Amino acid sequence: MSEVSSGHAYFTETDYEVFNIFPGMCPAAIRFAGLMTGIKTPDFEQSFDFLDLGCGQGFASNAYAAVYPSGRFVGVDMAEGAILGARKLAEEAGLNNIRFEVATFADFARNTTQKFDVIGLHGIWTWVGMDVREDALEILRTLLKPGGVVYISTNSAYGRDQAKPAHALLMAMRRAKPDEDVADLMKRFGDTLKQNPTILENAPRAKAFLEFLINGSANFFSHEYLSSAWSPVSLADLAADLARADLSFLASANPWTLNPSQFINEPHRSFVEAFSDPIDRATAYDALMGTEFRTDLFIKGPQVITPEEQRQMVLATPLAFKNKSRLQLVKDGRGEVARIAANASYSLICERLLQGPCTIGEALSGTELEAIDTQDLLDSLHLLKVVGAVSSGIGAIDDPEIRARAQRFNAAALAVHASLNGTTPLISPVCRGPVTVSIIDSIAIRAEKEPIDPVATLLKVAAKERVSLQVDGVAVEDAEAVAKSYRRTFAAWPLVRRPALASLGVLS
Repeated sequence: MSEVSSGHAYFTETDYEVFNIFPGMCPAAIRFAGLMTGIKTPDFEQSFDFLDLGCGQGFASNAYAAVYPSGRFVGVDMAEGAILGARKLAEEAGLNNIRFEVATFADFARNTTQKFDVIGLHGIWTWVGMDVREDALEILRTLLKPGGVVYISTNSAYGRDQAKPAHALLMAMRRAKPDEDVADLMKRFGDTLKQNPTILENAPRAKAFLEFLINGSANFFSHEYLSSAWSPVSLADLAADLARADLSFLASANPWTLNPSQFINEPHRSFVEAFSDPIDRATAYDALMGTEFRTDLFIKGPQVITPEEQRQMVLATPLAFKNKSRLQLVKDGRGEVARIAANASYSLICERLLQGPCTIGEALSGTELEAIDTQDLLDSLHLLKVVGAVSSGIGAIDDPEIRARAQRFNAAALAVHASLNGTTPLISPVCRGPVTVSIIDSIAIRAEKEPIDPVATLLKVAAKERVSLQVDGVAVEDAEAVAKSYRRTFAAWPLVRRPALASLGVLS
C-alpha cells in the first residue's frame, strides 16, 4: 500500500488512509482455499508467522493478530506516518503478538532472517515499479517457508487495461503542473474527460472505473491511480513472475472465482471448463467477464491432502450466518445453484445455523454422515460462501480469550474509523474473520456503550463530511425529515441488525 521511495514510482505525498481488513488475507480464507482445492495450508491453530508487506495503517494485520493469538505478525511499510498509526492501533487493542517496521522491501529483505508461513501483498504489485517488485520477489524467495502461502491483489489486465490511455494522459497533466493539489488535479482530469468524451468512447469499463475514482477521496485517487508505475497484469503473467520465487498458483482468494466455472451460465460455463489448467481456466473467466481486480493465493511446494483429511477438515469447519437474507439468492437460483441447494447437507446446515454458529459436523449430527458425499459438503459450503450468507472459520467457535481480544480491537477500530464515505471493518471472534459494518451499525454500537444521541451523531458526521443523507434512497436536505427517518432506523436496529452481529461475536 505504501512502499515508497524516489524512483519507485509510487505516490508518496500522503500516507494511504485505508482502514480495511482484506478477507482473502485471512488465515480462515487461506484454510478454506486449501480445503476446497485439496492442498495442505499452514496450521493456524498452532504457532505461525505472518508478514504483511506494505501494511499501511496496519488495520488488517492488527485485526488478524487479535483473533489469532498463536500467530506472530509483522507489518512493514516505508511510510512512517502509517506505521505510527498501525502501532497506535496495536497498543489500543492491547496486542502483544505484532510488531511494525518502517523499512523498504529491499532493507527488510537484507536485514531479516525470520521465516514466514504467510506473506500478504495487498495493493502492491500493480502499483509499484519493477525494482520494488524484484525486492518483493526476493522476500518471497528467501523468507517464505516451504508450504507457505502468499496472498496478492492486482489490477487485472482484462478489466483495467482500458484505463491505460487515460492514465497516460493523467500523468502528462501531472508532469505539466507538478505542484498542483491532488484535489484540483482530480477536478481538472474529470473536466477533461467530460469535455473530450472520445477519450473513453470505446472503453466502457474504464469510464465506470474513472468515474468511481474521480467521485471519491483525493487520498484514494492519488494512491490508486497517480502512480506512474500503475500497470494491470494478467494472472498468467503474475504467475510467471511468482514462479521465479518457486511459487505455484493455489486458488483465487475470492470464493466466487475459486472455481471460476461453477456459478456462471451457459455457454460461458462450457467455454471455461474446456481449460484444464487452473490458470488458463481463470484466464478464460477473466477474459469473458472483464475482471478488473483479483485477489489470489500462491503456495511454495504444494502438498496434497488425503480424501479423509479433507473430509475431517470440512466437518470441523465452523460456520455462522452473517447475512441470512442472502439465502434468497439460492432460492431464486438455477442450474448449479439449484442442484447444490437440493443436497440434503445444504438444508441441514442452514436449518442448524438458525440456532447459532456451529461446525458442519455439528450441523449434520444425528444423520447418517457416511451417506453424505464429501463433495456435496464442499459444494454446500462453497455456495453459502459465494452468496455471502455465512462466514467460515478455524478452531473453537467461542474461545473467551479470542472474544475478549476481538472486542478490544473492535472498540479501537470504531474509534479510529467512522465515516459515511465507507464501511468500517471489524473482526469476528466466532469465525476469526472480517465483518463489515455500516455507519449506522458503528454509531448504534457506540450508543450502547456511550451516552450519545445516535441521530445527532449521524447528522454531525454528515455535516463534517459534507454528505447528504438519504431517505428511501433519495438525498434529503430537510434535517427534520432526515432525523425522523433515522430515529426509526436506530429504533429498529436492536431487532433488525444486532442479532446478526451478536451471533458473530462482534457484540456481546
